[in-house]
Amino acid sequence: MNDLQKAQAFLRSGDFSIEKLAKQIGSSSRQIRNYIDGKANLSSAKWAIVNQLAKLYDKKIIGEVSTSPDFLQFISIMGGLFKDISDRQNKIANSEKGLSQDKLLIPVIQKMNERFTKDTDYTVDLYKIFKKTEKARGND
Repeated sequence: MNDLQKAQAFLRSGDFSIEKLAKQIGSSSRQIRNYIDGKANLSSAKWAIVNQLAKLYDKKIIGEVSTSPDFLQFISIMGGLFKDISDRQNKIANSEKGLSQDKLLIPVIQKMNERFTKDTDYTVDLYKIFKKTEKARGND
Protein backbone atom coordinates (compact mmCIF):
# COMPACT_ATOMS: atom_id res chain seq x y z
CA MET A 1 0.00 0.00 0.00
CA ASN A 2 1.20 3.48 -0.73
CA ASP A 3 0.78 6.38 1.71
CA LEU A 4 -2.43 7.62 0.08
CA GLN A 5 -4.04 4.18 0.32
CA LYS A 6 -2.96 3.87 3.95
CA ALA A 7 -4.34 7.33 4.76
CA GLN A 8 -7.66 6.44 3.13
CA ALA A 9 -7.81 3.14 5.01
CA PHE A 10 -7.09 4.87 8.29
CA LEU A 11 -9.90 7.38 7.71
CA ARG A 12 -12.29 4.56 6.73
CA SER A 13 -11.50 2.73 9.97
CA GLY A 14 -13.18 5.48 12.01
CA ASP A 15 -11.07 4.42 14.97
CA PHE A 16 -10.26 7.96 16.13
CA SER A 17 -11.73 11.21 17.39
CA ILE A 18 -12.02 13.65 14.50
CA GLU A 19 -11.19 16.59 16.73
CA LYS A 20 -8.10 14.95 18.24
CA LEU A 21 -6.97 13.73 14.82
CA ALA A 22 -7.33 17.21 13.34
CA LYS A 23 -5.13 18.69 16.06
CA GLN A 24 -2.63 15.86 15.78
CA ILE A 25 -2.08 16.25 12.05
CA GLY A 26 -2.54 20.02 11.79
CA SER A 27 -5.81 20.08 9.93
CA SER A 28 -9.34 21.18 10.74
CA SER A 29 -12.13 18.90 11.91
CA ARG A 30 -14.18 20.07 8.94
CA GLN A 31 -11.46 19.07 6.50
CA ILE A 32 -11.14 15.62 8.10
CA ARG A 33 -14.92 15.16 7.86
CA ASN A 34 -14.80 16.26 4.22
CA TYR A 35 -12.13 13.62 3.49
CA ILE A 36 -14.21 10.98 5.24
CA ASP A 37 -17.46 11.98 3.50
CA GLY A 38 -15.80 12.28 0.09
CA LYS A 39 -16.48 16.00 -0.17
CA ALA A 40 -12.74 16.61 -0.41
CA ASN A 41 -10.28 14.43 -2.25
CA LEU A 42 -7.49 13.17 -0.01
CA SER A 43 -5.25 12.82 -3.07
CA SER A 44 -5.30 16.63 -3.29
CA ALA A 45 -4.30 17.08 0.36
CA LYS A 46 -0.88 18.30 1.43
CA TRP A 47 1.67 15.51 1.43
CA ALA A 48 2.35 16.11 5.14
CA ILE A 49 -1.30 15.36 5.99
CA VAL A 50 -1.38 12.18 3.91
CA ASN A 51 1.96 11.08 5.33
CA GLN A 52 0.83 11.58 8.93
CA LEU A 53 -2.38 9.65 8.30
CA ALA A 54 -0.36 6.85 6.69
CA LYS A 55 1.90 6.71 9.74
CA LEU A 56 -1.13 6.46 12.00
CA TYR A 57 -2.41 3.59 9.85
CA ASP A 58 0.96 1.84 10.14
CA LYS A 59 1.01 2.31 13.89
CA LYS A 60 -2.53 0.95 14.23
CA ILE A 61 -2.16 -2.04 11.91
CA ILE A 62 1.36 -2.99 12.88
CA GLY A 63 0.53 -2.59 16.55
CA GLU A 64 -2.44 -4.93 16.20
CA VAL A 65 -0.60 -7.53 14.17
CA SER A 66 2.86 -7.53 15.74
CA THR A 67 1.58 -8.49 19.18
CA SER A 68 -0.39 -11.44 17.87
CA PRO A 69 1.05 -14.88 18.74
CA ASP A 70 -0.01 -16.01 15.24
CA PHE A 71 2.10 -13.25 13.68
CA LEU A 72 5.13 -14.19 15.75
CA GLN A 73 4.67 -17.83 14.72
CA PHE A 74 4.39 -16.71 11.07
CA ILE A 75 7.68 -14.79 11.40
CA SER A 76 9.33 -17.90 12.84
CA ILE A 77 7.94 -20.13 10.05
CA MET A 78 9.09 -17.72 7.34
CA GLY A 79 12.53 -17.31 8.92
CA GLY A 80 12.95 -21.09 8.91
CA LEU A 81 11.72 -21.30 5.33
CA PHE A 82 14.19 -18.68 4.10
CA LYS A 83 17.02 -20.43 5.95
CA ASP A 84 16.08 -23.84 4.51
CA ILE A 85 15.78 -22.49 0.97
CA SER A 86 19.05 -20.59 1.25
CA ASP A 87 20.90 -23.59 2.69
CA ARG A 88 19.48 -25.87 -0.01
CA GLN A 89 20.32 -23.42 -2.79
CA ASN A 90 23.88 -22.97 -1.53
CA LYS A 91 24.33 -26.73 -1.33
CA ILE A 92 23.06 -27.23 -4.89
CA ALA A 93 25.06 -24.31 -6.27
CA ASN A 94 28.27 -25.61 -4.73
CA SER A 95 27.78 -29.20 -5.89
CA GLU A 96 29.09 -30.65 -9.14
CA LYS A 97 25.56 -30.70 -10.49
CA GLY A 98 24.93 -27.08 -9.58
CA LEU A 99 23.84 -24.99 -12.53
CA SER A 100 24.72 -21.38 -13.08
CA GLN A 101 21.04 -20.49 -12.56
CA ASP A 102 21.20 -22.07 -9.10
CA LYS A 103 23.96 -19.65 -8.23
CA LEU A 104 21.95 -16.77 -9.65
CA LEU A 105 19.06 -17.54 -7.27
CA ILE A 106 21.13 -17.08 -4.12
CA PRO A 107 21.07 -13.24 -4.17
CA VAL A 108 17.37 -13.33 -5.11
CA ILE A 109 16.57 -15.42 -2.04
CA GLN A 110 18.74 -13.17 0.11
CA LYS A 111 16.91 -10.08 -1.19
CA MET A 112 13.51 -11.68 -0.49
CA ASN A 113 14.59 -12.45 3.06
CA GLU A 114 15.97 -8.94 3.51
CA ARG A 115 12.72 -7.37 2.33
CA PHE A 116 10.70 -9.69 4.56
CA THR A 117 12.72 -8.74 7.63
CA LYS A 118 12.99 -4.99 6.94
CA ASP A 119 9.79 -4.00 5.08
CA THR A 120 7.01 -4.12 7.65
CA ASP A 121 4.25 -3.41 5.11
CA TYR A 122 5.41 -6.31 2.98
CA THR A 123 5.61 -8.65 5.98
CA VAL A 124 2.15 -7.66 7.23
CA ASP A 125 0.70 -8.09 3.71
CA LEU A 126 2.18 -11.59 3.52
CA TYR A 127 0.82 -12.37 6.98
CA LYS A 128 -2.67 -11.26 5.90
CA ILE A 129 -2.44 -13.57 2.88
CA PHE A 130 -1.34 -16.39 5.18
CA LYS A 131 -4.28 -15.80 7.56
CA LYS A 132 -6.77 -15.50 4.70
CA THR A 133 -5.53 -18.77 3.21
CA GLU A 134 -5.60 -20.42 6.62
CA LYS A 135 -9.23 -19.37 7.15
CA ALA A 136 -10.22 -20.53 3.66
CA ARG A 137 -8.71 -23.94 4.34
CA GLY A 138 -10.49 -24.23 7.64
CA ASN A 139 -7.40 -24.07 9.87
CA ASP A 140 -5.95 -27.41 8.70
